[in-house]
This record gives sequence, structure tokens and C-alpha cells, in this order.
Amino acid sequence: MRSAEETSRWTEPSWRDEAERWIRERLSDLGLHPVAAIEQPHVRPWGTALHVRTNGGTLWFKANIAPLAYEAPLLDLVGAGSASVPRLVAGDLTRGWMLTEDAGTKLSDVYREGLPRAIWCELLGAYAQLQVDAAPAAGRLVAAGVPDRRLPTLVEGLRRVLGNDRLVRPGGDVALTDDELERAHEVVPAIENAVDVLAGLELPDSLQHDDLHPWNVCIRDGTYSFIDWGDACISQPLLSFTVPLAHIASADTDAARDAYLEPWTRFRQRDDLVAAVGAARLLGHVTGILKWELISTSLGDDERAGYEDAITRRVRSLLELACG
Repeated sequence: MRSAEETSRWTEPSWRDEAERWIRERLSDLGLHPVAAIEQPHVRPWGTALHVRTNGGTLWFKANIAPLAYEAPLLDLVGAGSASVPRLVAGDLTRGWMLTEDAGTKLSDVYREGLPRAIWCELLGAYAQLQVDAAPAAGRLVAAGVPDRRLPTLVEGLRRVLGNDRLVRPGGDVALTDDELERAHEVVPAIENAVDVLAGLELPDSLQHDDLHPWNVCIRDGTYSFIDWGDACISQPLLSFTVPLAHIASADTDAARDAYLEPWTRFRQRDDLVAAVGAARLLGHVTGILKWELISTSLGDDERAGYEDAITRRVRSLLELACG
């Protein structure tokens, strides 16, 4: 069986021709032109990225499946007042096609053995400040199509996923067992409690990147830029700390947490924020499940090949965290 990438819509010659024609037209509008062949280094069932080298510098073209087309208007809205996301050079906000400036060097390429504590602290502080700055636009971002995963939606969303056999009982040995499904339903009260804990902080809802790791953070001239917003949602902001925790050395966790929470101390006392991190981590697993619900329900079975365990793996991680 060929992989989902090999059977992808994004590698069809007709689609590639249309995308390259659009890119060249937008470049012409900007007084630019390619200086090398347009390359396609990233292909996934849910989206693709093309590397475009021009006489004015490097640009990136990205296309997403329709349910993820909100990434273009997200960059348009947030990027208007921030250098912390790639600048949108041109976009088709209906199709979700976008052409952006190169954001710099990925931190994963700068620090191949893992990010030092000081870098984690810097980038998490910068990311939290981006969230604070973007919070007033939360309603407009939801209206533009960014998924609404604010606290009142999470319990219902988790129950919906657990009740969908295509998602939790895919073929093969990745399906959840009856015992795992029963335990997942038993975790719901803990999720409800976590919702109450975070609601009590009364922090403003904002962007939740939901895939914040060193491969999605770039640096240029000392400024961090956060890329690849196709997994993003609007939610309680502290949920964003869940993904970084999987990449931060245990000895650096407290320092990274404190750096991330610092911008939020204008809203709540530090001790209150620290006390809520465990609840945020639990709910971050829920939004991770829900982002894959959106992707998986939008793809055919052939396109899901190789990603059938995306949800079941995350449900098992949720059980491990909630039940120990």
C-alpha cells in the first residue's frame, strides 16, 4: 500500500500546475519572479508547503484542506500587529492558500541536541506575550474559521470523539479496547473539574497553537516567529504549555513554566497560575484529540493511512496522565 503522502491530492500534476500558476501571478503582482524551480519539500494528507526562491528572497506557499483553511486569515489578522508570526505576502483566504515570508531558521536546526533552558524560557515568554496581544481578536478569529475550543466545548467534544467508532476503533491493533474506552468515559469528571479550575482563573481566551515545539519556532535577527498554525484553535491560553512539556528536559520544566506564565501575571497571581498548570495540561490533551478529530473526519480512509492511531494514541496519553 502506498503512503497517504504518495496518494495525496497535493502531488497531482493538475493541482501542482494550478498552485504554481497562482504563485507566479502573485509574485508578478509584487514585482517578483522565481529564480529557481519551485520545490515541494512538505506533503501531508492535510496540507503541503512549497519553497519559492525569488529575486526578493525566500517565500513559502502553503495549502491546507478546507477545514484548516483558517490558517490564512489567522496570519492576516494576527500578523497585522505582530512580528511573531510569518508575514502574509499574498493569500486566497477562501481557498486557504497563502504565500508568506521566510520566518528564519528553525530552532530544531539551531539546537540539534535539544533547546537550552534559556532558549525555552525566551521563546515561551515571547509566545505567551503573543497570546496576550492576540486575545482581543479571539472573537474575530473564531468568525474567520479558527476552531472554537473554548472551555465550555471541551467535555462535549471529548464525548463526541469517544462515541465515534471510526476514530476510536480504526482497523488493526491501534483500536481502543473496551476497557480503555470505559476508562476514558470515567475520566470525564476529571476533565469537567479541570474546566472549572481554568475557568476560575478568568484569563482571556486566545490563540492556542497546539503544536508548539522546536520544529515550529524560527528565529531571525533575535526575534522568534511561530509557524505552522494549522492545528491552532481559540481556547483557554494555558493549554498551549502541554506540547512543549513533551520536549523540555525535566530539570528545566519549572523555569520554562515560570517564563511562560510571567506575561499572565498581569491577570492573576503567579501562585494561582502555577496551581492551574496541571489542569491545563490535562485539557491540552483534549484539544489535541479534537484537532485530530477535525483532520480525520475530513480525510478518506486512504488519506488517513499511517495516521489511524492519531486519536487513539492521544486518548491513551490522556488516560496515562489522568489515571497515572
